[in-house]
Amino acid sequence: MEEEISLQMKDLVHPKEKILYRLCVLITIVGVIGSIMAIILGLVDKEEMQTIMGGFAIIFVVIYQLGKMYAKTQVNSIKLSKRQFPEVYEIIEDFAQKLEMKKIPEVYVVQQGGVLNAFAATFFSRDYIQINIDIFEIAYREHKDLDALSFVIGHEMGHIKMGHTKLKYILLTFASNLIPIVGATLSRAREYTCDRHASYLCPQGRKSLVLLAAGKHMYKNVDVEEVVKQGQYQKGIFQWFANATASHPVLAKRMKALMDLDTPGRLF
Repeated sequence: MEEEISLQMKDLVHPKEKILYRLCVLITIVGVIGSIMAIILGLVDKEEMQTIMGGFAIIFVVIYQLGKMYAKTQVNSIKLSKRQFPEVYEIIEDFAQKLEMKKIPEVYVVQQGGVLNAFAATFFSRDYIQINIDIFEIAYREHKDLDALSFVIGHEMGHIKMGHTKLKYILLTFASNLIPIVGATLSRAREYTCDRHASYLCPQGRKSLVLLAAGKHMYKNVDVEEVVKQGQYQKGIFQWFANATASHPVLAKRMKALMDLDTPGRLF
């Protein structure tokens, strides 16, 4: 029997996310101030100056990439609405209300050659989610699993609710991504946070996240408890690095955190 889920809004953020975010912001601020001071004091040569100026130009590169990504999604995808897949759009409206979001994000479905993926992004004031068709269709074919799709949507809406997709957030944490492990650790904390958002919104869909490893046809046949037990044997320096440098928690750790929501997901 499924354990009763009693998550509250205050419990949805991984306890290490905020401190890691502050650390990453500090790294970026120190990097920017240090670069400016080096230029003022004439401590950089021509090549170093070009590198620093290229770093400052990152804001324009990020805006361009975000705009390009949004436009590509918009023109190549099917947008959900009250008339387009209304049963799914109703879930999105309900989740937005439960998360106390000021507006409902745009949600698009797109064909990506069989890749099981979804992501959330923001281009200025436009929050949106892209769901690849191979995840979306699990609600309509074979397993007719609307809970699994709802869980994925809830996870991505968590990213938007937490501000992970905002331009300010991306720029303030950018420098930490240049340091091995540091930026990746914040990313894993974010993923745990958004898994908890999804668990709050659709607790019955938690086990279905294993579809990212098992695929849309076989995930229903996977014993999730056995997946969690795998983590007991995944020990060693290379296994540690595989997790420490990953943007998402390794599968056994992620599923363990989902099955035991009273314990925060382990970052290492």
